[in-house]
Order: sequence, then C-alpha cells, then structure tokens
Amino acid sequence: MAGAFASYFSLNYIPVEKLNLPHPLPSVLALLLAFFLSALTSATLAVLVERFAYRPIRQAGRISALLTALGVSLFLQNFGIQIFTAEQKAYPESRRWLRIADLKEGAVFDCEPYVQFSTRSTEGTVDRVKKFVAVRGAPLSQKEIESLQQTFIVTNTKPLITGFAPQPVSTLEQEKTFLTERGISDEELLSQLLALADYSQCVMELSPSRLAMLEKVCDFYHIARIDGVFYESPISEGSKKVLIVVLLGLSTLALTLFVKYTKSGKAMRAVSYDIQTSKLMGINVNRVIALTFFIGAFLAGICGVVYGMRYGKVWPYMGFLPGLKAFIAAVLGGIGSIPGAVIGGLILGFAEIMVQAYSPPAYTGYRDAVAFGILILILIARPRGILGAIEGEKV
Repeated sequence: MAGAFASYFSLNYIPVEKLNLPHPLPSVLALLLAFFLSALTSATLAVLVERFAYRPIRQAGRISALLTALGVSLFLQNFGIQIFTAEQKAYPESRRWLRIADLKEGAVFDCEPYVQFSTRSTEGTVDRVKKFVAVRGAPLSQKEIESLQQTFIVTNTKPLITGFAPQPVSTLEQEKTFLTERGISDEELLSQLLALADYSQCVMELSPSRLAMLEKVCDFYHIARIDGVFYESPISEGSKKVLIVVLLGLSTLALTLFVKYTKSGKAMRAVSYDIQTSKLMGINVNRVIALTFFIGAFLAGICGVVYGMRYGKVWPYMGFLPGLKAFIAAVLGGIGSIPGAVIGGLILGFAEIMVQAYSPPAYTGYRDAVAFGILILILIARPRGILGAIEGEKV
C-alpha cells in the first residue's frame, strides 16, 4: 500500500515526461522513478516499523510478534485512510508530453490531451484536476492550436477576501468594486475572477485584452502560459503481463543469489537459525534483521507499482489480502525457500483463476476461500511445504 501510493504520487506530480529526450525515454524514466520511490518508501517504512514495533518485543516470543504484525497492519491501513481517504484512486497510466510549439494542425490523439493542475478549496481539500483541451480521435484544428496558445494557468497567490485594498474588503461586492477601480470592467472576466475565490489554481483561455486586464490585479494572481499538454499513452495489457513475469524472475534470482552467496545473506541465514550463537560469532543481529525488513519491503514496494499498473487502482486496504496470500504461498512452497515461495504463489494464483473461470457464476466469489482451503490442506498433509526441508531439533 505504501509503495503503491508513493508511485501514484510520483507519476501524478513529478513531470519527468517533460524532459527533452527522445520518446519513450521520458516515460521509461518516469516509470523507473516510480519504482524506485515506491520501493524506497516501503522499505523505509518497514525499517521504522521493525525499530519501534518489533525490536522492543523480540524476546517476548512468536505469538507476540504475530499480534504485533496484525496491530501494525491495522494501524497502517487506518493511517492510510486518514491521509488518502478510503476511496479507490485511479492509478495513472503512462503519459507523454507535447510542447505547444510542436503541435501541428491535423494531429490526431488516441487519448484526450489535457492540462494538469491542482486546486485547493476553502475547506483545504487539494485535488489534482485535468482540463481536457482537445477531442480524442478528431484532427486538431488551427483554432484549437490558437486556443491552446492563449491558455493560462492562473494561480491565486493571495486569498481574494482579505485586505489587499486600501481598506480591507470582506464581501464579493466590495471586491468587485475594488477590481473595477483598477479598470476591470468586463463582466465575464469579473465573474471568472470572482469564481477563483475558492481555488488555488485554475486554467482559462485569455485573449490578449483579457490577459492585459487580468495583469492589472497581479497582486492577487500569478499567470503562466501553458507550454505543453499531456496525453495518456497506456501500456498494453500484454506488456504489463510480460513486465510482471520479468520482474518476478529477476527478483527471485537476485534474492536467491543474495541470500546464498553474500556475507549479509549468510548472516541472515545464521540469525534465522540461532540468534544467540550469531551474536557470539560477531554478527550485528539488529542490523541484519533491519536489512531483512528493508529487502522484503523493497520488493513489496515494487509489487505495489505492478499491482497498481495491472489493476488500475490503489486504496489503503489494498495490501491486506495479498499479504495473507503471500504468507499462504510461502507455507505452500516451504518456509525458508525462495523458489518454493514463487512456486507456491504460482500454484495459488492458478487455482484461484481456475475457480473463477470454471465455477458456476454463483461460486466465482469463492476464489479467496480457495487460498485458505489450500493452506489448511498443506498444513495437514505436508506442513513443511513443497520445497521445505526437514529440520532437526536443536539440542
């Protein structure tokens, strides 16, 4: 969840696409930045959780750790609701940037070009708004190009209903009088100005005469001509699926090599086997456990981006059920086996899809129940999982 929201804001608010580079490099860089920020946000949060939630109760036993995990999960979900609200948000598609100077008459867009800006209401709510400036599928006319050349983002740098007149103004009528004294007599422009009282930004088309009038009240507004437009260039579903498979393979390979052949990976295996002996051997247990949390959450952040791309939505509860199923996949494949976890996840996903595809319509909603049914069966028939090794008792 944390990673998905980090990438959501990265793709929406960091205009990497505006870089003057050949297509599709800006879009690729925007996606890579989203992956990096998502993974880093998730990993940093996990390290903080380990430090302040898990480390103090490390000696209290596994049941305490399990209850702490549930508590932290509920806390993060509800904290996410307070920040992001409970509603589902549409995950941004890949987009391109076109400069106004590069627009040609007759150009056709597969998706509607838009100008993106922020608004802030009087209640303090901030929304990201898209103003569509051309019709999808229709050739771009010269009139539309001229209209775009006269389109401005107007930012309300100072609240309207405050004392910027010689005498403080407190009503819209007084504000209107104040603007009229500045030579603003166009009623339509006045209505546009007064409508800005509730917002921090808006986009409007201004003729040269209206622009000149608006500049007379530049104490209230900052005016900037738009220099280009965005339009969405969605990644195909097939490409998204290929990306998922590639990321799965690379993550599995990298994690396996790290755990088996690096000094830190060997320290992780030692700590998982016996913490006290690891301490006697000079291993910094706290650092190793924190690194484990970091790596696990780093991969979870990458998963958050992939999930948002694949299903097109993010919301604060999005990580709970996948987290449970990841645990089931690990049990199915064998706790402690990275390839086993991957195999368990694939088996689990295949079983759910088969239930959804071939069950009567009334039973397709039971796909989640299949996962927990598999967990019960594997615990009864083969508790160590598919690739799990039989561990001897330490004496």
